[in-house]
Amino acid sequence: MVQTLQERTFVDDDERSGRPSTSTTPENVVKVSEAILAARSQTIHDVCETAGLSYGTVQHILADSLNMRRISARFVPRLLSDNQKAQRFSVCGELKRRPQLHLQYHNR
Repeated sequence: MVQTLQERTFVDDDERSGRPSTSTTPENVVKVSEAILAARSQTIHDVCETAGLSYGTVQHILADSLNMRRISARFVPRLLSDNQKAQRFSVCGELKRRPQLHLQYHNR
C-alpha cells in the first residue's frame, strides 16, 4: 500500500523489521557510569574493556544516557547541578573581589 504525504496524518516512524537494540540496558548504563566514576581520565576503549561492551555502545551511553562529554581528557557531566552552580557563583564572586581587597591593603 502506497501512501502519499497528503494521506498521512501522523508523523511517527513506521515499524521496522529487525531486532531492537538491547545494548543500552540499565545494567550497562550502571557499568559504564561506575567505570567512568572510578577514573574519569580513561579512554572509551578502556571503558569498553572494563564494561565488556562495544565502542559504539559505550559512546552512546556516555553521550545520551549519562549526558557526558570529554573535556581536557576527562569525562564530565554536560549540565551542572544546582549545588555546583552555586559553588561556581560564589568562587567567581570571591575572585572578583580579590583585586579590590589587594588594592585596599596596598593603599593603607
